[in-house]
Amino acid sequence: MTKHTKTNNKRHIVNFFGVCAYMFIALSWFWSIMLNLSFIKSVAVSVSPTVQKPIVEHPVDAVVHGDPTLQFIFLLCAVIITIVILIVCIVMIFKAPATIVKTGATIVHETAEYVAPIVFHAQHIPEEKLTPAKVTLMKSRLAIVVKALLVITPLVLAWLSQYGDEPVLSFAVSMIGSLIVVGASALFFVLQYGMAFALSVKRHDII
Repeated sequence: MTKHTKTNNKRHIVNFFGVCAYMFIALSWFWSIMLNLSFIKSVAVSVSPTVQKPIVEHPVDAVVHGDPTLQFIFLLCAVIITIVILIVCIVMIFKAPATIVKTGATIVHETAEYVAPIVFHAQHIPEEKLTPAKVTLMKSRLAIVVKALLVITPLVLAWLSQYGDEPVLSFAVSMIGSLIVVGASALFFVLQYGMAFALSVKRHDII
């Protein structure tokens, strides 16, 4: 086994824990959004203009129910739509994990890339003193901060759900569920960085 192959295997082992962490982060965000559905609904209702739609009668229904040809056409359309929805769902199920991980890693690293110059400027460090090692170290630290924010924010949103008008679940159940998924994502990130340290994986190879 070549050195390059060993390095790739180590990187894959380390990033496996990162993949699991991103999946649990997505689950925790979904959980927190679900808990705050009443608040989101109230905001959407207050923002959207209220338009009274005129009531339109459809006398064609009697004709449709009595015409076998039209009934067959409607049934065929319903079957086609159902098949399309099933295909889309299957594709999303298989592609969702890769999309979630790619999106999460992009958010983390692009945010670190954008914030790093701002931090260096705030620290009054001239550009000529910015070595590639310093920049890489700063970006890796900022990536950890962004990951921590992605982990903690859903927990805060779950805690705030108790102040909604119509809570979806009881506060205890909401917090227990949130603590489980948030704790799992935090644990996998800790394992990721622990394995990276143990296997000597470089910081820029961690997703």
